[in-house]
Amino acid sequence: MDNKKQTVYFAQDGVPRSGHFDDIYFSVENGLDESRYNFLKGNNVPHAWQNKDSFIICELGFGTGLNFLATWQAFEADNHRPSHLTYISVEKYPLKPEDIMQAIKPWDDEIGHLAEKLCEKYPPLYPGFHTVHIADNITLILIFDDVKKALSDLNAAIDAWYLDGFVPAKNHDMWSQDVYAHMARLSHKDTSFGTFTAAGFVKRGLQEVGFEVQKQPGYGKKRERLVGVYNGDKEKLRSKKPASIAIIGGGLAGAAMAYMAHHYGLKTTIFEQGDALANGASGNEVGLLNPKLTAMPSDKNEFYGAALSLCLSLFNAWQSETDIGYDPCGAFHMITDDKKKIRFDKMQENLGWDEYLISATAEQASLELGVACSYDALYMPLSGKVSPQKLVAFMAKNATVLTSAHVTAVTSDEGGTEISYHQDGQDHKELYDICVLANGMGALEMVPHTKDTMPLSPIRGQITHLKHHPYFDGLDKNLCFGGYLTKQTDNNYLILGATYDRGEGDASHRSSDDESNLSYFKSFFPSLPDDLEICGGRAGVRVTTPDYMPICGRDVDTPNLYYSLAHRSHGILSSLLCAQINLHQMLGYASPVSSGVLQAVCVKRYQK
Repeated sequence: MDNKKQTVYFAQDGVPRSGHFDDIYFSVENGLDESRYNFLKGNNVPHAWQNKDSFIICELGFGTGLNFLATWQAFEADNHRPSHLTYISVEKYPLKPEDIMQAIKPWDDEIGHLAEKLCEKYPPLYPGFHTVHIADNITLILIFDDVKKALSDLNAAIDAWYLDGFVPAKNHDMWSQDVYAHMARLSHKDTSFGTFTAAGFVKRGLQEVGFEVQKQPGYGKKRERLVGVYNGDKEKLRSKKPASIAIIGGGLAGAAMAYMAHHYGLKTTIFEQGDALANGASGNEVGLLNPKLTAMPSDKNEFYGAALSLCLSLFNAWQSETDIGYDPCGAFHMITDDKKKIRFDKMQENLGWDEYLISATAEQASLELGVACSYDALYMPLSGKVSPQKLVAFMAKNATVLTSAHVTAVTSDEGGTEISYHQDGQDHKELYDICVLANGMGALEMVPHTKDTMPLSPIRGQITHLKHHPYFDGLDKNLCFGGYLTKQTDNNYLILGATYDRGEGDASHRSSDDESNLSYFKSFFPSLPDDLEICGGRAGVRVTTPDYMPICGRDVDTPNLYYSLAHRSHGILSSLLCAQINLHQMLGYASPVSSGVLQAVCVKRYQK
C-alpha cells in the first residue's frame, strides 16, 4: 500500500499518520496528555481566558481535532470560562469524520462524547472558511487551505496560538517566516503561543517578528518545546457589547440577524411592517439550498461555500428540534447548453469540491429523478430544500416581534439609534444600541444617506404550483434546468420556478407567468405528461446589486448602523452568513470569512 497517497492511515499501534508528511498526528505515548501539556499548559489555559468576555485561539494544524477537543473539555469544566470561545484552526488536508472518530477512540471515555458532537456538525471538505456553532458559547472556524493563504485571509485578534503542524523538517510551508509574520500581524501584546518543537530556526523566526521565546521541557521523549508571548505594543481592541438591537424587516435576513444575536447572548426586536413575519419575498413554502458557484476560484464562490457550510451545520440540528421543512435531498443541474457544460467542467476541475460535484449521464439522471431527461447533468449532493416560512419562524422565536409596525425614521448618533414607528394608530419612539436594516428596498427610505450610496434594484419572481401527478412519484431530489422543480410534500403539490423580472416591484400574482413557467419547463422535458395542472402560484420581490452580491456590515459613517440586504434568490444561504459577519463585527470577534469575501460583501464597497 502506498501510504503517501492517503491523507491519514493507521499503523498497527493505532496511531494515525499522515500520508502527505509521513509523520504522526500525535504522540504514540498519549496524544491527549501531549495536547494538554503542549498547547493548553503552553498557553496557560484555562487561567489565560478566565473572567474574560471572549477568547480567540488559532491553531495551525487541526488534524484529528484532538487539541480542539481537549480545549473544549477544559472550557466546559471551567466555572470562570469566558463568555465566548472562538477556536480557529487551519488544515490543508482535512480528515473525514470517521477518521477523526477512529483517531480519538483511545480517549472515548474522556472526550468521545465531544468528538461525536463535533463530527455531527463537521463541515464538508471543500476549501475555504467553515463556521460551526459547536455550542451557544463556542464557535469553531475551520479553514481548509494552505496555511499562508489562510492566515493572509484571516481577520482576528488572536489570544493564543497552537502551533501543531507536522515536524518542521517535513512541513516547510508552515514553519516559515511568512507564517510568523502573519502571526505577528494577528497578535497583540498579551498573545501567547505553545508548540511541541524546539527547532532553532523556529525559535529565531518567531523572535524576529517580535515574540519572546522560551525553551521548556518537552512532552514524553521530546527533550524540549517552545512557548512564548508576543512582545509588540499593539493593544487588543475591545468592543462594547450592545444591550439591544433593532432589526428592520421580518424576512429571512431579519430573522437570521435575530437568531445570530441570540446565539451570542444579545436581545433583539424585529420591526415588520406586514401583519406577519415572512410577509414578502421570504414567504414561499419551499426554497432551495443552491450555492451560486463560479467556474474558477473567486470571492463569490468562497462566500457561497461558507454560507452553505454554515447552513448545513445548523439545519440538521434545527430539523431534529423543530420541523423547518429541511430535506438534504441533493439536486441535479441539467447541462442544457454548451455554456453550462464549460462552466460545470471548470467547476469540477478548479474548485476542489470533488465529491460534491458529480457528473451524471442523462440515463443516470433519469433513473435517479424518475423523470425522463434528455441532458447530462451535474449532481450536487449537498443541495437541499427548506421552508422559508418555517425557517423564519424558528430563527425569530427568541426575538421581540412587532408586526404592522411601519418604521418612519431611523436616527443614529454616538448614543445609539432611535427608531420612530407607527403601530395601532399611534406613533412611537424607542432607543436601541444598534440598528440593522434588513428590509430590502425599504432600506432606501430609512436612512437619508443610504439612498445615495446603495445601488439596489428590485427583481420580481413568481413560482408556480402544479397539482401532483403520478409521473413525479419518484421525484425526491431538486431538478434544476435554468428553472427548477421540487416537491411541497406537506400539501402534495409541486413547485415550479421561477420568473426573473429585473426592475419590477409588483408582487401580484399573474396567471400568464404560471403558463410561462410551465412552458419553459416543457421545453427541456418533452416527455412530460400533457395533463399537468396549474393549481396556484406566488410572486415576490427580491433585491439585487450590480455585482450580484449581498450587502452587510457596519455603515461607514454611522458605527451603530448595520445592513443585511440584497440576498436575491439565495437568501436562505446568504442571510445567515451575513448575520454572522455582522455580529462578529459588532462584538470584535474573528471574521467568519476571508478578507477577500469580507470586501466583496461589505457595505464599504459602496460607501466611499
